[in-house]
Amino acid sequence: MSKRPLSRQQIEVARFMAEHPHIRNIDVSRQFNLSKNTLSNWLKREDFCAEIDRTTSALSRLADKMPQLMEMAIESGDAEAARLVLELNGMLSKRTEVTIYA
Repeated sequence: MSKRPLSRQQIEVARFMAEHPHIRNIDVSRQFNLSKNTLSNWLKREDFCAEIDRTTSALSRLADKMPQLMEMAIESGDAEAARLVLELNGMLSKRTEVTIYA
């Protein structure tokens, strides 16, 4: 009998934990409205921990390349690429602007 795949919430929590490696489990539980037991059980799952590790590794590799990506975006004059690099570094918030004409 195989385990069920990770739920969307489990993946979201795992990625959040990878992005915030020093956060306490109790704070993660509060952030996502989980019981301590639920998070504890998830942390015992090999696939949940693998998702945290995968995301941590991807973030690390991406962080190493950010200066090069920004330089390429500037040199090429690609504003969209520059915007994406800034967003990924948390230096630009993602927002959507909607204009309604009556």
